[in-house]
Amino acid sequence: MITAKYANYYIGSDAYPYEIVRVVSDKTLEVRRMDFVAAEDSNYYGNQKYNYISMPDAEVVRIRKRKNGRWMEQGAKCGRFGLADEPHAYRDPSF
Repeated sequence: MITAKYANYYIGSDAYPYEIVRVVSDKTLEVRRMDFVAAEDSNYYGNQKYNYISMPDAEVVRIRKRKNGRWMEQGAKCGRFGLADEPHAYRDPSF
């Protein structure tokens, strides 16, 4: 049974928050992208803190658990999702 509320999308060293909007099965979830805004005490190069905002009008996509245990969008060749109890965003300042 899936109890996580979020599915953070990792591509390279960056992370983008998504919220789980529906559990279709133990291997299929519907997720929706979230917006995030830097908090006042955030520092882009050291201490990144964000406020997360639900976006009800954002596109809902399906992700599936693959045989190797990774959660990915169908047809995706890169990037993966990680299930979590909290949303997470990170922007690598090196790029």
